[in-house]
Amino acid sequence: MEGMTEDGLNVTFTTQLLMHGKQVSSIIRKKGESVKKTCGESGAHINISEGNCAERITTLAAHTNVIFKAFAMIIDKLEEDINFRFCGLRCHCCNYSILPL
Repeated sequence: MEGMTEDGLNVTFTTQLLMHGKQVSSIIRKKGESVKKTCGESGAHINISEGNCAERITTLAAHTNVIFKAFAMIIDKLEEDINFRFCGLRCHCCNYSILPL
């Protein structure tokens, strides 16, 4: 039956995340490669608002379980970026060397 899935109605949800510009750059990467990968692997439609504002809106649209998967992938990218910045290498945001705890 059209409009139905195994788990019930085929409903698309939209979730918006208000993110700091530096966080957005973590999930976009070069030429949008990270967002494209997240879209491809999760199946979610992801749109990031344009502009150089301090805050940008990231919109996820998909079935609930797909949004959860895409959101988890975005959080993983943010954690990966934080770990990279503070892993004992030179900190990208403040130019100080930071030693691991």
